[in-house]
Amino acid sequence: MASAPQSGPSPAVGRLAAEFVLDFLRSAARVSEHDFIDGVIRTAILNANVRHIAAEPETSFAYAGFNTPLPDGMRRPASINAIAGSLDLPFETVRRRIHALAERDMVLETRDGVILAQRQLVTPQMQVFAQSNYDALLKLYR
Repeated sequence: MASAPQSGPSPAVGRLAAEFVLDFLRSAARVSEHDFIDGVIRTAILNANVRHIAAEPETSFAYAGFNTPLPDGMRRPASINAIAGSLDLPFETVRRRIHALAERDMVLETRDGVILAQRQLVTPQMQVFAQSNYDALLKLYR
């Protein structure tokens, strides 16, 4: 006789979620000169820059494609402190890394904060990153 399904989280779900996170970190590292912490920081910056668009479905949909990223003027700069807080990382670590990323033209520092500029999102490496994340999400969903 077959046993009843378990209630609560399954170890298989945990393994799949861990695989998804690791796939993301590997992809983030590849587009950030093989440094996954810089990749995570860049992702947090991008998320902070466009978070306000999630509340606007029409605008969100209009800029949903890889070839139609949100224009820089519509991005909201994020403070280094906000990025550090969102990642629960020390401020000084994040500040130092963001300055280094800006020197390598991987983020743009403005007087109002930091953004991941449109030109930084349409590179071939970012297209591979986007596709890799899409594929990993589909795999997790299945």
